[in-house]
Amino acid sequence: MFSKRLLFLLLALTAVPVSAQSSSSDLRKQVANLTQDVNALRGLVGSLRIEVETLQRENAKLRASVQQATAANTAGTGILRQVDARIAAVKAELLREDAETRKDVIASVKKQIDSLAAQVQESLRKIAGATSGGGSAPAGPPPSFSEDYPKDGVMYLVEPGDTLSEIASKLNSRVSWIRDANKIVNASRDLRAGETIFVPQED
Repeated sequence: MFSKRLLFLLLALTAVPVSAQSSSSDLRKQVANLTQDVNALRGLVGSLRIEVETLQRENAKLRASVQQATAANTAGTGILRQVDARIAAVKAELLREDAETRKDVIASVKKQIDSLAAQVQESLRKIAGATSGGGSAPAGPPPSFSEDYPKDGVMYLVEPGDTLSEIASKLNSRVSWIRDANKIVNASRDLRAGETIFVPQED
């Protein structure tokens, strides 16, 4: 808008006729008009300068805002990267702990199975030794065991001084059931402290 007004004033100035034959009053009028036009032009130039300065200040503010936004975006990106790295580290730690827990459980179960297998083998060895007999005594008839006992029950760790009757009374069972379930020929010899036996129980 100011450029158009400035162009208009310049055209007006160039359109002022200056003739050697003009009268003195016309010359005064022309000089007065020229002075007014110059003053108006000065005012327009001043206004244009103010607007340019205003635009420069606004441009500087805009650049500062852009720089702040860029810095904030960069900081936000760095924070997101840190969060992602922390999440990945926590996930890896959880997976490692889960794997270690599974190994511990498997090792514990294997140890229990090995212990039970050793006890079963020892019991079978004792049973085989008892049935084979020994010495010069005549071999008697092989012991017979009944399968007529409850198949539900509990495993019991024999303590020093335990007898079949005490175990049966303590665990609501019967001596015959315990003897048949564990193939016990001689309780005083085959029932040893530290061994685990199966004690049948009624439902």
